[in-house]
Amino acid sequence: MNDRVVQWLRENPLVITGTGAVSAAGDSVEKLWEAAVQGQSLGQMLEFEEGVYAGCVVPPEAMRTWKSSLMRKADRTAQFAVMAAQEAWLQAGIREGNLAPERLAIFAGTSRGPVGKVLEAAGRARMNRMLPSLAASSTMASLSGTLAVEFGACGPSLTVSGACASSAAAIMMAAEQLLLGKADMALAGGAEAPLHPIVLAQLQAAGILGHGEIAAEVCRPFDLHRTGTILGEGAGFLIIETEAHARERGAEILARLSGWAVGAEGGERTGISKDSASLTQVMRQALKLAGLNPSEIGYVNAHGTGTILNDRQETIACQSVFGTKTPPCSSIKPVTGHCMGAAAALEAVVCIKALQDGVLPPSPNWKTADPNCAMDIIAEKARKIRVKDVLSNSSGFWGNNAALVFSRS
Repeated sequence: MNDRVVQWLRENPLVITGTGAVSAAGDSVEKLWEAAVQGQSLGQMLEFEEGVYAGCVVPPEAMRTWKSSLMRKADRTAQFAVMAAQEAWLQAGIREGNLAPERLAIFAGTSRGPVGKVLEAAGRARMNRMLPSLAASSTMASLSGTLAVEFGACGPSLTVSGACASSAAAIMMAAEQLLLGKADMALAGGAEAPLHPIVLAQLQAAGILGHGEIAAEVCRPFDLHRTGTILGEGAGFLIIETEAHARERGAEILARLSGWAVGAEGGERTGISKDSASLTQVMRQALKLAGLNPSEIGYVNAHGTGTILNDRQETIACQSVFGTKTPPCSSIKPVTGHCMGAAAALEAVVCIKALQDGVLPPSPNWKTADPNCAMDIIAEKARKIRVKDVLSNSSGFWGNNAALVFSRS
């Protein structure tokens, strides 16, 4: 960890002043939090001509009727992003005219990007009926681009892709731009809409998707009988700014972004190694930046996909960092589904709520302990514990790993 970054963060603490979420639980942070605390497993069976898969779907009633042509023609991924970002924006209490456009940054993470628009373009190309709007709306940059247009942002604006660690990387990049003085405020998070047969079939062929007759019971993170994960869709976004800027405008501070790190495994396509060296490294780097000892972390929001290898390797990393007595740990993947590039941002929202409310959400569907996943799993019921610091892990294809640390303000 660069000592300069540590110094800059000490001199200019970064805070969260707004959160927004769209998920299988609905169109708000409160709906996501309620489902997470209650341990609701929201998987349902999705029927396509190509097959039947379990997945976590944003309810139809949560979707908006868009007035602007830009939003009507946007991919579902970008629509989710704008919905979540608008909620974060409103909570942050940002008034028109009190933020220069060039001082607002946008960093959006996604793994698969605008899959719907890419598939639409492919279908139209075969029929020779291409739409001009698809030239822009089918690009990865459409995610940050749509947000920049909607919020009038003229500062740094990028779409970041690091597989399932994408939105964690976006949050990290936003934080570092703020420390460099390139912006006063950042909208950072991620969005994903991967529930298409082509994506589901790919992951099934790779042996990543779980199976079972009851969709809500398919994803069982860290359970002995887990068989794999289920995909989800949605978005999570944060408003991040320096503490000085937030206090100057009288904003309510929800939490501090106190540490972060990203790294690559440099191994196989799956990114899973025997010793979990990369995930262990980024967890330690995030703690160092936060100025925390492992013993000070009160909760770990696990990546916890419910696959055999991922859960076992994450356990190895946690035990390497925390020892055999790990902090309380849970995964909300059964609640949201694995939202891929948006997962880290949605889980960041849950971490911030856990700090605010003094409640640690359970890990749904965990019933039987796995000796290879020996951690303090929060099972069945949420724990009412007020903690000061939490850590959230993310891992993805190509060995992309990330860790974020949030602290009570």
